[in-house]
Amino acid sequence: MAAVHFYLKRSKGAEFHIVLSFIYQKRGKPFRFYTNLYSPPDYWDSKKERVSPPTKKRFDQAVEINNTLVKLQTGTMRLKLRFDDERKVLTDEILKNELEALRFNDRPKSGQTTFLQYFEQFVEAKTSVPNYVKNSAKAYITTLKHVREYAKDTGSKFDFPDINRALLEGFIKYLQGKDFQPNHVQKIASTLKTVLRIADQEEISPNFKLKSEWLFAQREETDATYLKKKELEKLENIDLATNPRLERVRDLFLIGCYTGLRFSDYSVLNPNCFAKDEEGKIKLSLRAKKTGSPVTYPLFPNAERILVKYDFHSPVRISNAKMNEYLKELGQMAEIDEPFTYSKRVKGERKSLTCPKWQKISTHTARRTFATNAMAGGVPVELIMHMTGHKNMVDFFKYIRFTHDEKNLRIKNHPYFIGGENRGKPEASRHENDKNVPNKWLL
Repeated sequence: MAAVHFYLKRSKGAEFHIVLSFIYQKRGKPFRFYTNLYSPPDYWDSKKERVSPPTKKRFDQAVEINNTLVKLQTGTMRLKLRFDDERKVLTDEILKNELEALRFNDRPKSGQTTFLQYFEQFVEAKTSVPNYVKNSAKAYITTLKHVREYAKDTGSKFDFPDINRALLEGFIKYLQGKDFQPNHVQKIASTLKTVLRIADQEEISPNFKLKSEWLFAQREETDATYLKKKELEKLENIDLATNPRLERVRDLFLIGCYTGLRFSDYSVLNPNCFAKDEEGKIKLSLRAKKTGSPVTYPLFPNAERILVKYDFHSPVRISNAKMNEYLKELGQMAEIDEPFTYSKRVKGERKSLTCPKWQKISTHTARRTFATNAMAGGVPVELIMHMTGHKNMVDFFKYIRFTHDEKNLRIKNHPYFIGGENRGKPEASRHENDKNVPNKWLL
């Protein structure tokens, strides 16, 4: 018997889309419908195929989303029964139109929705998902703002029939003319391409078809830093007895440095994020908010020492922006003032600038610090990736931040170049199974 099912499908970004699946023909392929509804994986019950918040967690949109899923499910089955009774042939196109009428009964019909209208509805859907507003939704809001400004300044409607390679190239040049850094332009372009791709998948406009070569912007490797072990010690040794505000911020940052978690995870730790293994040792056990992937590994003594102080809660709840501000204050107090040279585009020209390292410390420095220090300590790449949750080498090695001098020192002291019976060990052995490691890291 035909049955309607719902499941989560992760798009290229961090969002998890609720998709309707329906097989209504014998041996036929399942019909799939993107509901334009989203749910974090922790809130999705795959058995019930409904949003089901964990105990004691609030999800205001759960009832509304589940009601919509019921409406879509019953509407689909009623349509199937009606066509069977009337002995009519049901098609994917008929199903799609019926479901759009049910789900989007308050918006224009397919083909009549303008791209800006679609983008606005897309953003509304994102901002209705818990824990999404402060993270990825901001990128969609920012991109929508730039698209509106571009349409206004150039007189373009930026509607589906107008979207082509020339229009999107013009949009890229418009952003570059605002003197944005290349990676900021690339992020906006990538976000817009995600929205266009989903609009294409949902066939919002029958005449629109996105081509993969459209909207391409080059990303550049950024100059980001990490803290060496001695610098971490300097940070730990600051006397903050009379400044509990900065003490909590410092301790929170150190937890990130000793766990490798993202700020979105290490800033909201609680006793439920920890468990004991067979030997009674404490381990991290949680799902990363950004990816939904499980994170499980033994807790390091340095991290445990700090967490015990706060009963295994994050020391403070604080915004990313505010913490970045306080971290620079802490870095200055700890005299983390080694000169740091970085490059920046100023009016289209790349310039080399130098500042004290403390000016470049941010919440994400913690994750780079963890990965780079673990690499320097001889931890195998596959184990570090297991702890950071990286799935491929390219993304992982963006977090390894040895300076040129540090790389040269590692070359100088490497057993392979020194010679002797231990030639090639131990560091070379770390990479013997890492066939995809970029050559520049095979030190």
